[in-house]
Amino acid sequence: MIRQLGIDDFEVLATLLSASALDPSDLQPRDMSAFVGVFADNTLIAAGGLVRFGHDGWLRSMVTAVEARSQGWASQIVAALERRAVDAGIRTVFLLTDTATRFFEGKGYAIADRKTAPEAICGTAQFQSLCPDTADLMFKPLNG
Repeated sequence: MIRQLGIDDFEVLATLLSASALDPSDLQPRDMSAFVGVFADNTLIAAGGLVRFGHDGWLRSMVTAVEARSQGWASQIVAALERRAVDAGIRTVFLLTDTATRFFEGKGYAIADRKTAPEAICGTAQFQSLCPDTADLMFKPLNG
């Protein structure tokens, strides 16, 4: 079951991100309210976060442990975060990926030119330095 992550989950999220070759260096304990995750036997196996920038949302740090992939956890987390976005009045969700473009296309996301990203998104650590310049910027308009 998907649940809200809290400050006590900070280290396990950072560990899961690192194990999946994602850089957790910009993650802070205070950021945990943006994240949801799935636990199996008290082990975090999948997580993702949504950060609000006005009417835009930033889907970040989507991760699934290798042993838990292809079980639908990422799809459930994306759906939960999109529901959260709609409830918060977010109109468009953005993300960067260099490994999951097809997955997100299957969820209704489209590739956008990085030059068209909203200013607040351009200011994120992921956009500026953590994700490679070759990562796809993707977006999805939400209907709420």
